[in-house]
Amino acid sequence: MRLVALLGLSGSGLLWGEGLDVASLSLDELMKVEVTTPGKVPEAIRDTPASVYLIGREDIETFGYTTLTEVFENVPGFYNIDNYTGVSGNFGIRGYWNGRMQNSSVAILVNGVPQMRQDLFATRMEGLGVPVEAIDRIEVSRGPNSVIYGNGAFFGAINIITNGSYSDDQFSVSHGARGTTRAAGRWSEFGEDHHVIVNAGYSETDGYDHDLLELVGEDRRDWLSSYGVTPDNTSLAGRLEQRSEYFQLSAAWKQFYFELGLNDAEVESYSGLPAVDEGNRRSSEEARISAGVDVPLGDAFSLDTRLTYTSFYSAENYDALFPGFVGVNTRDFDNWELESLLTYSPSDDLRILGGVNLQRMQNFYEYTHVPAVGLLHESVVVDDRDIRSLFGQVSYQLSEPWSLVAGYRIEKMSGFDRFVYINEPVDTGTPLPSGAKGGFENGTPRVSLIYQPSESQVLKFMVGDATKIPNFSDPSFESERSRTSEINYSWSSENLHLSASLFHNSLSDLLIEALEIEPSGLVDTDLLRGGKVDTDGVEVLLIKDFSEGLRAEFGVTMQHSESMETPEGRLSYSPDFLGHAKLSYKRGDFSAAVLGRYVDDMLSFYNVDEEATPMFEDGYFGDPVDSYVVMDFNLRWEQVWEKLYLNFHLNNVFDTEIRYPSNPINGLLLNRGHIGPGRGLTIKAGIRF
Repeated sequence: MRLVALLGLSGSGLLWGEGLDVASLSLDELMKVEVTTPGKVPEAIRDTPASVYLIGREDIETFGYTTLTEVFENVPGFYNIDNYTGVSGNFGIRGYWNGRMQNSSVAILVNGVPQMRQDLFATRMEGLGVPVEAIDRIEVSRGPNSVIYGNGAFFGAINIITNGSYSDDQFSVSHGARGTTRAAGRWSEFGEDHHVIVNAGYSETDGYDHDLLELVGEDRRDWLSSYGVTPDNTSLAGRLEQRSEYFQLSAAWKQFYFELGLNDAEVESYSGLPAVDEGNRRSSEEARISAGVDVPLGDAFSLDTRLTYTSFYSAENYDALFPGFVGVNTRDFDNWELESLLTYSPSDDLRILGGVNLQRMQNFYEYTHVPAVGLLHESVVVDDRDIRSLFGQVSYQLSEPWSLVAGYRIEKMSGFDRFVYINEPVDTGTPLPSGAKGGFENGTPRVSLIYQPSESQVLKFMVGDATKIPNFSDPSFESERSRTSEINYSWSSENLHLSASLFHNSLSDLLIEALEIEPSGLVDTDLLRGGKVDTDGVEVLLIKDFSEGLRAEFGVTMQHSESMETPEGRLSYSPDFLGHAKLSYKRGDFSAAVLGRYVDDMLSFYNVDEEATPMFEDGYFGDPVDSYVVMDFNLRWEQVWEKLYLNFHLNNVFDTEIRYPSNPINGLLLNRGHIGPGRGLTIKAGIRF
């Protein structure tokens, strides 16, 4: 947890920017660093109504992270489950993992701009191609953030900031295991009242080459032939390839700011049925343009207004059952988002924030044609879908040691129509009968009491709600809900930092997947209402500076989650224990680092309709997976020759087998679980300018 650089002092906080090397700061000074993610306004970490974890550019370079997925895997309380359905990176947080939609329980932003796909209410990693070389810092705010970020921010918000540093222009190329090649470049220009930053990245990988026989249990291997898999065609090699291109422009002039992000990806995936030819291939193009102005209105008021436009298109060609299989799905839509934030700060003791957020998804069209399963020329058209929100938050210094933060958000999705056409033209055909969609209205509160008896200690009492509207927007379902209660204590000295949290999460009205195997061998999914999960846990983080340049970090998350729908109440995909450790040494232009993480054993998907799948023991679609420990090692040399640097990163040093529990669809065949990355070396060379 190391920051990059500081600009100076702002009240009791320290601002990011160009200036001091954070390695010169003591750990107690880090608590004064200002962040913007928990409340959308700058405030010191010690004053925020959240548990905050920071990753700086120096962390990324010292530990040798190569992807965002690697960064997030090493955040306390986070764990990844890769089901081969896209770019790896679907994260469980504090014991809860949602396999239906990737990262649908946390808000992910880039420079404050939400990256959620509005058709899915989820953030897929294939749409988040930001190269790690572009990142100045990442702010992870844990706890319910629906008051500030609205729909879906169950377990917090992650802000990936690429425009916070003024002197990191560079170009780099890397090559590593599984035929992975990456290139990234950054250029910036700064003046007294403006800046321009350009980031670009490219990556490609051959993906995993595991044999299906390593993933399919012996009792199900006889099924492979019915899915077109022959004994000489069981390898995944060449069927999980991925490519990504990313471009970003960030600019500001006086009070005006502008963000442009372009993300093109081509991803091969395993989704329910094994590929028998070239692989399922999904191409996506996403453009996100955001422009805003932050205007001071006198001494106490400021108004920040931002308009964001998103354009999305994807096309997927399916490969299954037999060579020459015909299957295609396309989807495209546009989305507009307008947010205006008024801040009133008459004194250091009081800040009032009020905001309005307006969103419209429009021009939605989806086309699907898979003749082999009887799906012929299905077209889906969705009317304009509007979501409107009003929110506010008050921060007040009650007395010298006590402060109060309270907020509330009202969010409403208007009703809209969804039309389905089967084998008929959209403009002249007759749609199938379809009920109205939308009509959701949610209110989410948040209250925090913060006690700071001294400069070295902070005690936070936090309670907050969050909601998540079903992405299919059927009004017969309720929004999923969560309530988090947390007590967080932090203590810092010059060379030691301790943070400990006790938390309780209560999730209700969850969507429950019930599966049935059809005579064709396909899996039919039905969604039920009323799921409930309760989680109790403790999280501890310890950071120690042993000497100048030598730092260690240790973190554990222990939790127990009870589900009302599973045998003995144990929740699927929920490890009881997570641990991570980091040790880094830096001297001059040389750094070395060791990382380790532990993920406890997990159960796979449980089908509540056991009678529909009698062939699966006790209702579980897949085998439980064992715990694992993974260690990584990194060496880095700056200025090897003038401004050239070299980095050597070894993943999974001991080649530990990682098994992820299978998801509901893939678990039909891949019941032994999905195998993660083995040992791999990545070599990177770059030049700063």
